[in-house]
Amino acid sequence: MFQRVALPLLLLLGLSSCLNVGILHMHGLDEFYNAPDHLSFQKYIQEHSNLTVHLIDAFNGRRPSLTRLSMQVPEILEQVKEIAAQYDAVIAVGYSQGGIVWRGMIEAWDDHNVDTFISIASPQHGIAGPPPLVKDMVPFIDNFARTPTFYRFVYSKQGQRLAPLNYYLDPNHYDRYLKYSDFFPRLKKEKSTDCDSALIPLL
Repeated sequence: MFQRVALPLLLLLGLSSCLNVGILHMHGLDEFYNAPDHLSFQKYIQEHSNLTVHLIDAFNGRRPSLTRLSMQVPEILEQVKEIAAQYDAVIAVGYSQGGIVWRGMIEAWDDHNVDTFISIASPQHGIAGPPPLVKDMVPFIDNFARTPTFYRFVYSKQGQRLAPLNYYLDPNHYDRYLKYSDFFPRLKKEKSTDCDSALIPLL
């Protein structure tokens, strides 16, 4: 799959002939930075161009990748800034949840040098219903998600501790999404970024 992405990516790299450009790749949910697909992507790009691909080593595996995104983004961003400082420009690649993480980092990084952002299979408009991976990670969540009260768990302090539920957008309960979900509404400019970023306490 990543080779299919790498081919058009190589066509976009004309800027690399005159600039020092690096590629920074962020893995997805329940993955490791050095998973075979990501190593294959890195190898293919580096064999067919003069670019270095950095696989971001952060929040690897099941439990760490479930950490709420408001905690992941600032921590990963510090690592990313150190790598990006080596280059005139960087190409940001995010797979699945990694694309959401990258979008959050770009929004939080005022003087970034990201030239191109590539989001691969990332739910940039949110999800409604548990993605397949979460069904395997959290017991009974598939059946629970089919109940009429699942949204109450999603938009609660407990639910918002889980990264995939940070970008859960239930169109039938949009008002509750705006009120109790913090990360995704701010990312999508649906909620002001001027007020305190802490989650609103829920009863």
